Amino acid sequence: MEHLFNAIKRPFTNFSKLLIGIIFSIIPIVNFMAIGYQIQCAKTAMSNKFMLPKWENFGKLFITGIIGSVIVFIYSIPALVLLILAFATFVVDPINFIASGGAGIEAALANGVTGPVIVLLVLGIIALVLASLVGSSALINYSSSLKFENGFKKSVWRKAFSGKFFGTWLLAGIYGFLIAVILGLIPAFGIIDIGDGIQSFIYGVTYMTALATIYKKL
Repeated sequence: MEHLFNAIKRPFTNFSKLLIGIIFSIIPIVNFMAIGYQIQCAKTAMSNKFMLPKWENFGKLFITGIIGSVIVFIYSIPALVLLILAFATFVVDPINFIASGGAGIEAALANGVTGPVIVLLVLGIIALVLASLVGSSALINYSSSLKFENGFKKSVWRKAFSGKFFGTWLLAGIYGFLIAVILGLIPAFGIIDIGDGIQSFIYGVTYMTALATIYKKL
């Protein structure tokens, strides 16, 4: 638990670096630099360096953030396929449904959800949870050398299902959910969501630090 508490404190050890991270997290596309910085936080945590790293090499941070996001997306593909298949079976006009922001979802679910659809939804949700767990392990392994192929090593799966990693992943996820609920009260301004930006960066640094700290011991 100590490593989790230390990870929770880490974003607040330097408020100027924290502010830069929040600003970058709020701005679409630019937020890939914030993701790259969070991956850098994992890398430094694995080397027992817990001061927030400097904001530098912005181009490298941007590329790192994109590659890290691609790795996580790849692990999410099976879950997305299952959920899309389930979605397609009970929505008659997907384009209008998406354009309306999901209006009428209750009626669509009531009229179109059958046994096979429920199975697809359940499998999709399970696959999404597994993708989050294994994808997080892959992201930490990628952070160690910043090589894309390291996100797909066999050790990624072994460490993902270890008790210590799973417990940290679960507790960190609960923490992220709680601060998301609190910061979700901050109103958004168009595509600029301040609350989401604050939560994304603070939680990202905490999450990556906590997982990386335990990962190096497995």
